[in-house]
Order: sequence, then structure tokens, then C-alpha cells
Amino acid sequence: MSERRSNVARSGSEEKVAFVADARLISVLGEQLIGSEKVGVLELVKNAYDAGAEVCTVTLEGVPGLDPQTRTLSEFESLPGPIIAVRDDGCGMTHDDLIEGWLRPATGRRARVKERLREERAAADKRGSRKTYDALVKQLRDANGGRLPLGEKGIGRLATHRLGRHLWLRTKTKDDPLEWELKIDWSDFDSAGEAPTDLNQVPLKLRHQPPTTDYGAGGSGTVVCCYGGRPGYEWSPDDIRDVGRAVAALRSPRKAPAGFRPDFLTPHIPIDELASPLERVSAPFELLAIVDENGVADIDFRFRPPPDLDAGLEPFAHEEKRDLRTSSVEYWKKGRSPALRQPDCGGFLLHVRAWLRVRRWLGADFDQLTDYLDQFGGITIYRDGLATLPAEQGSKIDWLGLAISHIKKGSNISYYQLAGEIELEQERTLTLRDRSSREGMIQTRAYRDLAKLTRAAVDELQFQVKAVRDRQKRARTGSVPLRTARAYSRTAAAVARAISERYDFRKDPLNINKAIGGTDPGKRVGELADSLLSLGEALKLQEDEHEGLMEAAGFGLAIGVAVHELGKLASAIVSDVHQLHRTLGPKSLGAQTLGALEQRTEALLGEVKRLAPLRVTRNDIARPLSIRSAVEAARSAFAQTLEQAQIVLHVDRGDFQIRGRFGAIAQVFANLIDNSIYWISTGGAGGAIQVTISAKERTVLVSDTGPGISEKMQAHLFEPFYSEKSPPSGLGLYICRHYLGQCDARIRLARSTERSKLAGAQFLLDFSKAPAGDS
Repeated sequence: MSERRSNVARSGSEEKVAFVADARLISVLGEQLIGSEKVGVLELVKNAYDAGAEVCTVTLEGVPGLDPQTRTLSEFESLPGPIIAVRDDGCGMTHDDLIEGWLRPATGRRARVKERLREERAAADKRGSRKTYDALVKQLRDANGGRLPLGEKGIGRLATHRLGRHLWLRTKTKDDPLEWELKIDWSDFDSAGEAPTDLNQVPLKLRHQPPTTDYGAGGSGTVVCCYGGRPGYEWSPDDIRDVGRAVAALRSPRKAPAGFRPDFLTPHIPIDELASPLERVSAPFELLAIVDENGVADIDFRFRPPPDLDAGLEPFAHEEKRDLRTSSVEYWKKGRSPALRQPDCGGFLLHVRAWLRVRRWLGADFDQLTDYLDQFGGITIYRDGLATLPAEQGSKIDWLGLAISHIKKGSNISYYQLAGEIELEQERTLTLRDRSSREGMIQTRAYRDLAKLTRAAVDELQFQVKAVRDRQKRARTGSVPLRTARAYSRTAAAVARAISERYDFRKDPLNINKAIGGTDPGKRVGELADSLLSLGEALKLQEDEHEGLMEAAGFGLAIGVAVHELGKLASAIVSDVHQLHRTLGPKSLGAQTLGALEQRTEALLGEVKRLAPLRVTRNDIARPLSIRSAVEAARSAFAQTLEQAQIVLHVDRGDFQIRGRFGAIAQVFANLIDNSIYWISTGGAGGAIQVTISAKERTVLVSDTGPGISEKMQAHLFEPFYSEKSPPSGLGLYICRHYLGQCDARIRLARSTERSKLAGAQFLLDFSKAPAGDS
């Protein structure tokens, strides 16, 4: 044989070859591609949905080592456990369905439906009308009992390999009085010997026989039984509980598909252990966002404080319409165009509930709710009302970047305090496709767009949660002195709590009653413990602010050093290029290249010189400075950006002098200009920024043509960590106020009588109390 091949190779002949599937492919796809038993069970349930079933019942019993050992399904009583039976009342499978579909992995039968929809959708968008496309969707739904198929990979059936060593499949259609039966011993496909075995060489027997099970009133359906288990995949009570909850959570709590109910039965776990505590524990924070295909969301936020929370918080609601793309303008820009592109993912509905993982907020439900959120917290993606990306999988892959954000700053929202749903309609979101492993989606631009829009909406939720928490903390900690150590406050609180709960105040061997006074010293010690805890919270709030400011300050110092070093390096390069050019002469080889290099190095030096005035260091000393010169320094830093964004920046001729640090004042104007550029850019190309300097009033008005300040943001403009950008930073205006305060100046939103004719954001900088330049 080898001699024949070598002769073929030497003669330069050709031969036709083709892929041949090895029998072991079944093991690779079934056991290794399907990530867990839970994923395998859910795949079989989704197959029942695609078959038009109204009821699909999953029964898991006969697990070795778990009580009770008695079986509820008598027809499987003689089979070795564990038994996983999935029974549905769908349309069943014909002979062709089994041969050309079920027994042909990766068949394109269902995929052809999706591809047809994608092609017609693209053609409809090109025509500018979706009437034909919508008619096709209706036609396909009507032909399939109101459903579009969820599956398109053709490998979900191989989940049966993961669930047991043996498969017993029976199926019947309404028009056939007989059933089809297929039995498979998966070990026949697990050959690992030297001699390969082609997949189509493994013999299987398909029987056409009188029904051996009850197919219900409709006379059709499918029964899949996986039994015998697999080494290394033993079932524990936690595993069973996980699968039961996953089956229960398969249907969306908001938009579940009509006429389809998956059930889970097992004798090994009490049924009440499968119930979710979220069904009875209401969330204090709730957000509903209806996002259209352009990324514009109608947002409805609700806050309802827990009934037992004594924090003086009142319920409130907030509604707004917002383009979620404005939180990440650079991501949504289309090439060099200033316009924001349309999301590829299509429109969707997002509903999120959030809890604070604090005992006084959750009361008696603290342990059960936090345990549940630890395992199932996050946002589930539902397609046509059925889960396609469970919350726990999304949390594991950190698809929204919340885990990284929470690690960086512990007060940021995490998956483990959220429970939510994203509702997708297949015909509107065909660009979102599942991975073959069923653990997440293929990371296309459509997937990234969905993640970006969802994260922007979750940031809206975080904004409101932070506002409530800060309001509560300010109410409880307003008079606590900062100099008290946080660690000491926690220790003192623990000691006071222990005394309150365990000390015998009637005998009072330590004479504490006299020191405390009052009629109920135990209660007063408990109040003292609460006050000490509040003190710790106040210090934590200050630590968070300090941490953020230090991070920003460190970045600013690094930029200052970088500008200084780049200046020296650019100057040295310019000098060297000039010297080289003079030495070689204008007619030398490469003179043209040297000339271009000379121009570029000079441009680099010019850029560094433009940025240098914006440096702020603690070594800078206050000196007389011109307000207009500080504005011009800031404008110079953004000259190229303004030109690219087609934004006109006009500065009045007025001027006055103050005494302050030039870099700090220049940075204030730079931050305001930067914010204006960002928000003007959210509306596309073009806009204007106006800087009006009043020498008489010693004020500066900075206004723009952007969308203005949202109502919810106005109350938090100058507080740290509030922002409508994603991920939120919210330090710019806080630092501006700090810098201005150093020279007794103030910044605020302009009043209606002070505003210019521009319709966007308008900030008034008041230097009336700042020392004059000659003082």
C-alpha cells in the first residue's frame, strides 16, 4: 500500500479524496462538545419545542447511591440507572426524519430555514421594505404551530451521548399507527484502537413496530431515555437541583412561549427545593429597557425600599428615553465618519432586578437569596421566550465586563446581585448565533453590540443604585468624624453588639448601667453598635472617593512625566535630524525621506508643546494668569479633535486675570471642552462650543450644542463616580470643582437668565471671589 502511494506521488498523478468521519466523532461531539449534563438535558427539551410539543417532561431517577432507589417509571425499571427520560407530545419523527435528520449529525435541515430568513431579511433591508420578509416569517410560524425553530446546528441530539452509555429512542407521528424504535450502545462508537472505524460502519437497528408506550391524546411524540450513566459523571443532589432549576428557568418569566411547558420530576430532591426564592422576594431596584434597532431605549426605573428597612428612604420612579450608544461613542463610530452606526444585534427588551447583599436590606431571606444569586445571578438571554444563554453561564464568561469592574472597585454592581432577562425575537435578531457547545454565543460584532448596549443599560441601573445608597449613607453618617479609624469602628461595633446581646444588665458586674444611664441600657448599647457600623460605612464612602481620586491623580502624574520626557525626546530627535540633514546635504541619497522625517519630528514636538501647559503637579505655584490664555491652551490641545469632529469653538475677546496654578485652570477648561466634544459627537457630525468671558462679572460661561444634562444627572454633576459614560468614571467635574476651589472660584450649571443661545450643556465658572492677578 505504501509503495503504491509513493509511486503515485513520484508520478505526479492526482486522486480524489474526501473527509471520512471516524466513529469516535460521536464521542468528541457528544461528550466533549456538550459541556455538562444540564446543557444536554436542555438541548433535548429544546428539541421538543422545535417538534411542536406542548408538554415536555424530564424525569431523573434511579441514581446509584441516592435514596429512594424505587422507580416511578415502570417501563424503565429493569434498566441500570441513572435514568434520564425526556418525553414530549410533539409531532414525532418519520422514517426520513430519523435517517436524513437525527442520524445525520450537523444536517442543514433546520439551518436552511434560518439561512432563508437571513437572506430575505438582507434583501428586504436593501429594498427598504420588510413587508415580504414579515409575510415569510408569518408563513413559517403558521406552518410550525406559531414557532420558528431554535436549533440550526444539527448536533443537539448528541447530548444523549453525554447523558448515558445507552440510548433508547421511540417516536411516533400522528399519521402512522406504528412507532419507530432506535437503541444505541454508545460504546460501539468509542473505538480507540489502531484500526479506524468509519462512522457509517457502526451497525444500528431501526424498528418499525406497534407502540410500546402511550403517546397521549394526539397520538404523536418522542420518548428519549438515556441510561447507564458514564464513569466520572456521577450525579449528586446539587447536580440534580441545578438541572431542575435550569429546566424551570428555561421559559422566560416575562415572555414565555404560549403552549409549551417543560416539567422536571425526580424522587431524589424535594420539589420545594427546586423553587426559586426570587418568586417571593421582591427586588428594591428594578429596571425595564425597551431597546429599538437603533440602540435607543425607553427606560423605566423603580425603587421600592424593603418594608422592614428603617432608613428613611422613599420609593420613587424615573423614566427617560436614551440612546445607549452615547455611553461609548468611540465604539459606535463607523470608520472615520462622526455618525454612530446602527447596532447589528437588533432590538431587544431588558428587564433587571437588583438587590443589595446586606443583611438589613434582605432580612430573614439573606442566606437563601444570596446563596441563590451566588449560583444563578446574572442576566439570562431568552430567544423566543426560551433560554439560550443562562445567567450563570453569562456570569462565568463575564460577557458584560461586570466582574472586572467589580474587582477594580468593590462598590460597583456585580452579577451576584442581579436577576434579569434579555428577550430576543428570532426574526429580528438573526445575526446573533449560538455556539455549537450551547455555552454562549459566537462572538460576532452583533454579539459585541448586544453586550455594549446591555452594559450601558446596566450602568443606568448602577447609577440609580449608587444614588440610593449614597443618600442612605449621608442620612446615617453625616456627623461622623473622618479621623476615626474604620477598623477601630468595626471592632468597637462588634464589642458593643456582643455586650448588648450577651451581657447580664440585671446583675451588671462591670457597672455598665451607671456609665450608660437610662431605663434600657441594653437597647442603648445596641444603638451604639449601629452608630459604630454607620461610622464604618462613612469611612468606606470616603475611602472609595479617595481611591478614585488617587487613581486619577496617579494617571495625571504619569501623563505629566510622559509629556515632559516626550518633550525632551522630541527635541533631541529634531536636533539629530537637522544635524544629519546638514551633514548629508540636500542632494544626498535619502534626502527626501530625511525631509519628511524632519517635518514629522517637528510636528511631534509641536504636539508635546501644546499639551505641556495642561500638566498639573503639586509643585506648581500660584501666579498671575490670564483666563483667556488658559482657555486657549485647552483649545490648542483639542485642535485636531475639534477639526475632525467638525466642531467650531468660539472664544470671546474678553479677559481678566486671577492668581492660581495655570495647569489646574487650563485642565478645568480642557475637561469642559472634552465633555462638550463627546456629547456633541453623540448626535453625529458638527456642532459648536461657546466660551463667553465677562471681565466685569469675572465669570466664564462654557456652552455647547450637545444634548444637554439629563434630569437624573443634574443632582450628581459634581459628585464623584456619577457618569452616563460606560464604564462610568465621573471624576472630571469633581476634579474641576476641586481645582477651582483652590483659588476660591466656583462652578455650577448656568441659570436660565445666564444661558447663551446654544441649547446644550452650560456651565458658569465664577471667579468673583478669586484673588486678582496683581494681588
